[in-house]
Amino acid sequence: MYDDPEGNMPNWAKWLIGGIAFTGAVVLTALTGGALASLFIGMGVSIVVGGTQYIMRYSIEKLIKMGWLVIV
Repeated sequence: MYDDPEGNMPNWAKWLIGGIAFTGAVVLTALTGGALASLFIGMGVSIVVGGTQYIMRYSIEKLIKMGWLVIV
């Protein structure tokens, strides 16, 4: 439905899903008295690392397309 021709999800939907997952993790941690905190901390680190990798890849691809970066 709201995807591009290649079948990718729009960024607003990715952020919405991530926000819902994060909120759920915070609620579950609070309800279990912190027993799940280490699991959710690992998930948070994974989200940050994945987001950073995406940003770096997107930036490098843009620089290559603009001709500002040449990979030999």
